[in-house]
Amino acid sequence: MRRIDTHDNAILDLARRWAPYGSVPTSEIWLTCGMRPNRFYTTLARILGTLAARELSPDQCQSLKLLVMRHTTNRHERATRDACCEGAE
Repeated sequence: MRRIDTHDNAILDLARRWAPYGSVPTSEIWLTCGMRPNRFYTTLARILGTLAARELSPDQCQSLKLLVMRHTTNRHERATRDACCEGAE
């Protein structure tokens, strides 16, 4: 089984720490991982799809998947709202 590399481990640790709060602050993502939120959540989703994620408990895995879904949904809703409101100004 593939072991989690150091960078992936840092992403998982940060996500696990902030999952109870619903999202990871942008500043924490930047300071800890050196990336923007979109890349962070995309990378987290990729990690959760690997064999290395089997080291997580089912509850942890579910919590992190919800974190990714919340970010993706919020981003999509903002983009849709912004696109709908552009013509209203």
